[in-house]
Amino acid sequence: MNTRPEVPYSLPAERMVLGSIMLDGECLDDLALMLRPEDFFRDAHGRLFAILLERHRAGEPVIYPEVHRSEERRVGKECLRLCR
Repeated sequence: MNTRPEVPYSLPAERMVLGSIMLDGECLDDLALMLRPEDFFRDAHGRLFAILLERHRAGEPVIYPEVHRSEERRVGKECLRLCR
C-alpha cells in the first residue's frame, strides 16, 4: 500500500472503478483519459488498472472471468478477490 496518508483516497471507490471496467470494458477509453495506474492508492489496484489498460489496448477482453483466468498470477489473488 502507498504511504501517502495526506492524500485523500477511497478504497471502495477504487474497487468500484475496477469492477465497472470488468463489467463493461468500453468505459476504459474514457477512464484512461482521466486515470493512471499511479493514481490508485492501493498498489494492487494500480497494477490491475495497468493490466486492464494493456489488455484493452491489445484488443483482449477485460471482463472479469477472462482477466481472472489469465492474469491471476500477475496481479495477485487478493486484488482479483477485492474486485469481484
